[in-house]
Amino acid sequence: MPRTVVYKPNSVIYFQGDVADRVFVLKSGRVTLVSNDIETGEEIHDSVTTGEFFGVRSAIGRYPREENAIVVSTAQIIAFTTAEFEQFASTNTRITLKMLKVFSNQLRRIHGKVSNLLAQKQEQDSEEGLFRVAEYFSRVNRAKQAAYAFRRYLEIYPGGRFASEAQAGLDRHEKATSTARRRGAPDTSNGGDVTGSAAAGQEAAGEARRASAHGGGSGTATVDPATQTGATASDADRLLVEGRELTEKGSYPEALKRLRSVASAAPEQYARQATVEIGRVLEAMGEPDQAIQELTALVQKSPRMPELATALVILARGYLGKGESQRALALLRKAKSIAADSVQVRQEADELLRELGEG
Repeated sequence: MPRTVVYKPNSVIYFQGDVADRVFVLKSGRVTLVSNDIETGEEIHDSVTTGEFFGVRSAIGRYPREENAIVVSTAQIIAFTTAEFEQFASTNTRITLKMLKVFSNQLRRIHGKVSNLLAQKQEQDSEEGLFRVAEYFSRVNRAKQAAYAFRRYLEIYPGGRFASEAQAGLDRHEKATSTARRRGAPDTSNGGDVTGSAAAGQEAAGEARRASAHGGGSGTATVDPATQTGATASDADRLLVEGRELTEKGSYPEALKRLRSVASAAPEQYARQATVEIGRVLEAMGEPDQAIQELTALVQKSPRMPELATALVILARGYLGKGESQRALALLRKAKSIAADSVQVRQEADELLRELGEG
């Protein structure tokens, strides 16, 4: 039998990439579907209307979710298993025809966007294509691949249209890679989750802190981060270390000060790590609502970020603090499923699952 579930604002009904085994219908409240335009990459927000089904295509097609489903205001959702929905649709021809019409319109729009995208790619010359590849690796913080692509661009097109940008990118990533090697940091160019986990024991937490922040810190800021208009990578490294050390000491206000300075002004990969740590601090301070709000916003913005598993575990802690164990369970299962390369995150998730009587 379909069941009705009540979701609070900022709850995530499902994430992009989740296994699709449910179809939902909005009974009341507001829900938005967040995805990325395949042509421009821009974020798209589609509001679900009352009485509308969503999550249908991926559930029926049995492929991963294509969007995040986010609750905007308190919502009552009717959840069908795929089998229940198929049975329901087979006895309601009007609903089936309506969905076919919607799917037809969606496919027509997608076909148009794909055609435009293919045309753009055909028109794009090889010089720009190589530079865009380097830019992509730079954006996702894969330093070695980015440096290689920038170097190849300069070798092939030494006087090219993007030569100055390529040289700047090469210098930046070679410097970052060299600094990481000198400090004994792990190679994060493959996008692994290297954020720390305080619950994995003192030794593991210490190792995670050193790995994620590329080395030690004094615990004392020599420059007030609140006065800075921007943060370099080295500033961000230092402030992340200090923020984590202050968190472990229980100096939460000082930890938040440093972490927020990174989140607001540092390069994107450092800002993400800082925001995850802010969620950890807020949860430790007994402010689960604020932690959930900030981490949910981060997950919506960067659903494929390397720090996703860590963020989901902290979100689960926040929901446990509010007594919402079922929501915490769902987040912990998701975190374990995507944390194959992070032993510490899996340990933390397993510990919480055992507390909830699972595993």
